Amino acid sequence: MRARRALAVFRDRGGQDRLAYHYCDAEDEGTPKLGLNKLNWQRNGWPSVL
Repeated sequence: MRARRALAVFRDRGGQDRLAYHYCDAEDEGTPKLGLNKLNWQRNGWPSVL
């Protein structure tokens, strides 16, 4: 069975871009979790994850 992956970029109500993703935490017996990080945009148009 393949693992499903989910990834989304969105702008929150405060105007901050965010990266949301699903992952399985190997250090917690493979428990599925949701990750949420801030995104900043570099001058060249590429994002950096905080």
